[in-house]
Amino acid sequence: MAIIAGDACLPAYYPKDQVAFEKLQSGYRFHGITLEDLTGMQAGQWQPGWFVVALNEMDDPYFVDFSEETKGYPVYFAWHGAGVWEAQLVAPGIQACQALLEDLKRLHGNQPGTAAYLEEHCNIDEGLWQEVYDHTLSQDEFVEQEPVNMGDYVQGDILVIDCGPNKVKVMQFVKALLGLSPQAALGMVNNPPFVLKSGFKILMLRVIAQLESLGAKAEFIPSNSK
Repeated sequence: MAIIAGDACLPAYYPKDQVAFEKLQSGYRFHGITLEDLTGMQAGQWQPGWFVVALNEMDDPYFVDFSEETKGYPVYFAWHGAGVWEAQLVAPGIQACQALLEDLKRLHGNQPGTAAYLEEHCNIDEGLWQEVYDHTLSQDEFVEQEPVNMGDYVQGDILVIDCGPNKVKVMQFVKALLGLSPQAALGMVNNPPFVLKSGFKILMLRVIAQLESLGAKAEFIPSNSK
């Protein structure tokens, strides 16, 4: 998921192969010179299951816990240089994190759209997302872009009408997108129609396209049409 969304606090470096992945653990899981194991079970230590998957421009790590496979590998973030490691949840799973970064990359350069997205989808009152939000509001100049179609920024819901013939794949997609248990995702897939996700039309259309590629039928329902 090598997606660079454009903010210095968000992932900017991803390992390209297994060798680079192992080197990326230096300074986190082990000492870069002595190779001393830096992991530990105490609060504030780098936990044994944590593995770095990306760094931002300040070398702050994004990581997953390899013991959380059944949860879809939630993605965490921590500030380095604080003396202790305090994990902040970024997204409930790898695919959810990828979708989040893709959305922010698509909105990069659009201050109102990015700010509104962060307000709706992230906790902007503390930690990482507070800093990303502050960066967004402090920017004075933006990338030149085509005129904004305000119709793309209508709020609404994705209504899944039919999950189609590939229910298992649709269930896996729903599970990863929402960070649900397999049982909860299966319960939704087995009972259409259902509202999958809410947000701006411009972002929901991508999700609808992914569903349709799996054989499902879904549509965007504007909030003001209810």
